[in-house]
Amino acid sequence: MRLFPSIAIGVWILVLAAPVSAQGTPEEPRIALMIGNSAYPEVPLRNPVNDGVGFFYYAGHGLQVRGRNYLVPVDAEIDSEATTRVAAVDVDLLLEQMAEAKNRVNVVVLDACRNNPFERRLRGASRGLAAVDAARGTLIAYATAPGSVAADGDGDNGLYTEELLQALRVPGLKVEEVFKRVRLGVTGRSKGAQTPWESSSLTGDLIVNVTANVIAAPAPGASAAPGSTAAPAVTADREALFWISIKDATEPAAFEAYLKQYPEGTFAPLARQRLAARTDAAVASRAAPFDGVWAVAIDCPAHGRAAGYVLKFSGHVKDGVLLAQHGVEGRPNSLTLTGKIQPDGNATIAARGMTGDPRHTLNNETAGTPYGYRATARFEGSRGSGSKTEIRPCSLIFTR
Repeated sequence: MRLFPSIAIGVWILVLAAPVSAQGTPEEPRIALMIGNSAYPEVPLRNPVNDGVGFFYYAGHGLQVRGRNYLVPVDAEIDSEATTRVAAVDVDLLLEQMAEAKNRVNVVVLDACRNNPFERRLRGASRGLAAVDAARGTLIAYATAPGSVAADGDGDNGLYTEELLQALRVPGLKVEEVFKRVRLGVTGRSKGAQTPWESSSLTGDLIVNVTANVIAAPAPGASAAPGSTAAPAVTADREALFWISIKDATEPAAFEAYLKQYPEGTFAPLARQRLAARTDAAVASRAAPFDGVWAVAIDCPAHGRAAGYVLKFSGHVKDGVLLAQHGVEGRPNSLTLTGKIQPDGNATIAARGMTGDPRHTLNNETAGTPYGYRATARFEGSRGSGSKTEIRPCSLIFTR
C-alpha cells in the first residue's frame, strides 16, 4: 500500500519560538510533515493540495470505525471494517510513533473530518472523527468537533485552513491562542455549523510565528521585479525573529546587540527600557551579589550527653546583611542568625536564641534558656557553608 501518494506541499517558513518554561534552544531540531491528499478516484477533494502548513498536518478524508480514527490514502480500496484497518492509517498508531520520537512538543492538525466517502459500504461507521486524548506534550487539533463533519470549502483552501493560515501569520501568539482564533473564525463564518476542536496536554508555552512565503533570491545579474517588497519583508521578519530570541534575556548585552543592529527598529523603545532595567539589576547584583532568599540548615551532631538535631528554616539577605529566623524570637526553641556578607563571600554570623528540648543541650538546660554563639561562613554563587566551633561543633549550610 502506498501510504502518502499524490501529496502536494506548499512551501512556507514556520518559526517556533521555544517555550518559556521547558525550554529548548533556538538550535533544537524542528520537523514539520505536511500532507495534502486530493486525488481520490471516487470522491476527489479540490483543496487539500493547497493546505500545506503544520507540524503534522493532514488534509483529506478521514473516518472512524469502532471509536478509532483512520486517515484515508487516495488509492485506498475500502469495503469493510477489516479493510479499513489494513488500507487506512490508524491515527492512534501515528500518535504512538510520534511519542516514540521523544519530541519536546508534538502538534497534530487533522483537517480530515469530511463526510465518509465509504459510508454506503460501512453501514456501522460513525460520522466525523472520534475524540482522542492528547498524550503529554501533545496538541491535537481537529477541523471540527468529534462526531461532526467539515466542508471542503469553495476557495483555494478549505474554511478551516483559511482561518488557520490567517492565525499563523500573527506573530507572537501561543499555539493555543492560534487555534482559539481559528475556532472563532470558522464558527462565525459557518454560522455555527462547524466548530473546530482541540485536545491538549502541553505543559509549556509554545510561541508560533509564521513569516511571509519563501522568496527566492534573484539570479546573479537579475533585478527584482518593479514594486517588489521582498527585501523589506525579509528584513522585518529577521528583526522580529531577532527580538523573539532575546526579549526575555537577562543579560544587557542581548539588548545592546539588538539596538546596534536595529537602532530605529520596531522594538527599539522597548529594548532600551529592558536594557536600562537589566543594567540596573546587574549593577545591583555586583554591589550585593548574595541578596535574595536563602534556605538555612544547621546540623549539630550528638556531642557528649546532648542528642543531635537539625534545624531547617529560611532567611534573606538584603544589601549584604543576613537575617534568618527559626521559630518565634524570644520564645523557647527559637534562633536568630544575623551577619554581614562581604562582597568576596566571607561572613561572620552571630546566633542568639532560646533552648528547646533539654535533651539537645549539653547540660540539660530548661527550655527557654538563652544561648548564643558565633560562626564563620563562606558564600559562593548560590551556596554557602559555615561552622560553629565554640563548645559544641555544628555546621551551617545555606542554599539559594
